[in-house]
This record gives sequence, structure tokens and C-alpha cells, in this order.
Amino acid sequence: MASLDEFLFGNESSMKGFNKDSLQTLLQMLKGGGLNQNPLFQGGSNFLQNLFSNDPQQMQQFQQPYMDNFNQNIVPGIANRFAGMGTGASGLSSSGFQQTLAQAGRGLQSDLASMRGQQQMQGLNTGLQYAQQPISNAMTAAGMVPNQYYERPGQSGLVQSGFNSFMQGLGGGF
Repeated sequence: MASLDEFLFGNESSMKGFNKDSLQTLLQMLKGGGLNQNPLFQGGSNFLQNLFSNDPQQMQQFQQPYMDNFNQNIVPGIANRFAGMGTGASGLSSSGFQQTLAQAGRGLQSDLASMRGQQQMQGLNTGLQYAQQPISNAMTAAGMVPNQYYERPGQSGLVQSGFNSFMQGLGGGF
């Protein structure tokens, strides 16, 4: 209950509900919510950076398993097909063999570029989510700490209210 002094003269605004622990939590979440220390977030972020990188080394790492499969399985299969045509070693030096091998290589290159493009398109949505996550954490943090630090406005007392009414009455008479 308000004191006689507050009743007559009012009170000034004051800060209420300050909670230091909640404020610390809010500040941490506003700084990124600990995402920098989260290994899963960092691993995913690194994967996406590599996926969208134009670094030749990253492309080499992506292509290497497919190139190995091509060299170990596809090329020998084509060579066996031409060697078994009854012409022996001369079949492997024929223009048909060279053309078939070149066509298979172009097909592999085209397939790899298509796969990389599809991966990047699929990764785009995930990349946007990763980019928005710190902002989302900050918004969540702001909503988690309602009424932790607010201002209680002051109230005018009877004397001040009466004086204001009197002055308004005088102002209306002129």
C-alpha cells in the first residue's frame, strides 16, 4: 500500500524485476547462443562452406571417388570389350576405342557437374537456415526474458493532480 507521502505527492518511476542470471543468458544468446562451440553446427557450417566453395581442391575431393570408380571399373570394361573383338591389342589403339573412352569421360564429367549442382541446390536451403540460426537464437532469447528488466512508471499524487486540474481550469478561463 502506498504511503501518505506517495498518496499526496506521487512517486518517481523505478526499475523492477532485474534478474542478473536472466540477463547473462540473454546476452549469451544474443552473441550467437553458443553456436561457435557446438561441434555439430560447426561441422555442418564447414560442410556447407566447402560445398559452395570454388576451391579446386574441394572439387577434387568431391570428384575423386567417382574418378577412381571410372578408372578401376569403367575403363577396364571398355578396354575388355574392344580387346575381345578379335583384333587383340590393335583394338585398343583403334579410333573406336578412343572415341568410346572419350565419350565415357565426357559423360562422367557432365554427370559430376550435374551432381555437384544438385548438391548445391539442395544445400542452399540448409545454408540459409544456418545463416539465420544466430538471428533466430537472438529473437528467441529476447522472448525468453520477458519482464526481467522493466520500468514501473511513476504516479502523480493528489497534490500534483489537484494543481494540474487547477491550472487547466485557469487556462480555460482565458
